[in-house]
Amino acid sequence: MGVDRYRLKGIGREKANLLTQDPTSLCVKVTKEQNMTLSPAFIGSISEGISKQLDSKINDYEPELKGIVLAYEDLQLVSSDASLLADRPFLFIKIKVTYILFQPHIGSILTGVIKEIRESHLVCVVHEMFNATIFQSASNLWDISTLKMGDRLLFEVTEISKNTKIFFLQGKLANLPVDEASTVTGEAEEEHVEKETEDMMTDASEELL
Repeated sequence: MGVDRYRLKGIGREKANLLTQDPTSLCVKVTKEQNMTLSPAFIGSISEGISKQLDSKINDYEPELKGIVLAYEDLQLVSSDASLLADRPFLFIKIKVTYILFQPHIGSILTGVIKEIRESHLVCVVHEMFNATIFQSASNLWDISTLKMGDRLLFEVTEISKNTKIFFLQGKLANLPVDEASTVTGEAEEEHVEKETEDMMTDASEELL
């Protein structure tokens, strides 16, 4: 039985799917069967209850999935009926769903868009959502005069904060040209990059007003 009533937030399913086409994005699809408990309030609207619970996972780090949930799709009910146990006031159901996850790890090479430039560090955004701080050091220097807002750069992940509600990355500049880090070609990838840059430049302009 398929469930087609669900909503997405964050970057949305379309962009999340686009990212999975680029192996360097570290975005993947994982299909999982899982048990779910719902409030009895959803006994007449199981689909709505499932949607709300899955929506609450988006943009959060899920330890069991080892990544940030960007979106989900292909949602199905595995159990045909929701069961309500006498000693527990919840509905128990089983679902199958495909998650789109962002799964960076220490040593990963990612592309960021610069949104803040400081003498000691840079702040970038990855996939329009995740902040990454790139620190300058004696062994990892850059010429600040060559950088500008909206520039794309490659960095190596050196630290990951995996707090469920607050996720951010730290890194150092990677010694690779940007062109060598991306394997995606064509109009779809170009549109995604241009949107990231445009959003960052818009944010910067608003801050100056």
